[in-house]
Amino acid sequence: SAAASMREAAGLAADGRAQLDLLDRAAELRAEVGDDAAELAADRRVRDEPALAARALTRSARALVRLGRYDDAHRDAAALAGAPGRTPEQEALSRALLAELTPLIATAARVDLRFDAPLSPAWRLLRPGAVRRDPTRQALALQIAAAADPVAELPIEWDGGPVSLEYELDIDRLEYGSCIRLALVDATGAPWLGAGTCSMGGGGRLMHIGRWTVGGSGWADLTPRLVASAVHPRRVVVRVAYFPEREVAECAYDDGEGVLRQTITGVAPPRPGRHRLTIGAGVYNLAPSLATGDLRRVVVRGARVAAPAPGDVAGMRAAWL
Repeated sequence: SAAASMREAAGLAADGRAQLDLLDRAAELRAEVGDDAAELAADRRVRDEPALAARALTRSARALVRLGRYDDAHRDAAALAGAPGRTPEQEALSRALLAELTPLIATAARVDLRFDAPLSPAWRLLRPGAVRRDPTRQALALQIAAAADPVAELPIEWDGGPVSLEYELDIDRLEYGSCIRLALVDATGAPWLGAGTCSMGGGGRLMHIGRWTVGGSGWADLTPRLVASAVHPRRVVVRVAYFPEREVAECAYDDGEGVLRQTITGVAPPRPGRHRLTIGAGVYNLAPSLATGDLRRVVVRGARVAAPAPGDVAGMRAAWL
């Protein structure tokens, strides 16, 4: 490709500035075709050159937003605000990104879950056999049978501002008809922001399908991936976010084969207040089917853990894990 040629030429250039100019052009070409990872790799070298910094930061901030890496996007937008030689358009972009991302990033409302210590008593373990904390691997081991109800949930408080859900999951096994999903749900149990991975098939084929939802609009499918069997280890890093002021939701689903992205607009916000972060299959299957994996981390920005209900036995079980 032209971008690859530019990158190869940059490696041969003897002059340092000429090399950076070629990398800058390669990054521009990568951005034009939506290859965010390659563009970011090139821009890491270009951004230190003052004459090219504003261009590189503009590209990287936009790419990081598309990838759902909002902390990094906020950092680059702030750097762009002070970059030498920035244009009025670049300055306007910086202001717009900072205005949207600062309420999400800078807020004290944040749920940051790691699994190297006992779970908070705020967790409710509805099917304790489906959830087991593994301190040696610092993960929450999941064995989730296909069922509509969650296996575990954490009460949260959401004030109605921007909110995002991010998690990292190592999938071990997805039998036909099974799913592992994480979602924010309202008081009725209806999911309004979430994502997961399911296994579907037909005609002798089995597929992993990423799915996400926002605003009670149902689950939207991402590009399916063919797999040879139910045992197909895969690490997924999922980021979904909702910006109520613009009524826009974004999903970035990285399954190791690429980053799948979708945007949904015109999403009406749910009522602020007490909601729940849930883990489960979220699907009912007539034939028994099982999904297993290790949940490595979960981050919810724009919300905080709510106090557990008094005398909640399901919550008391969490502290034993």
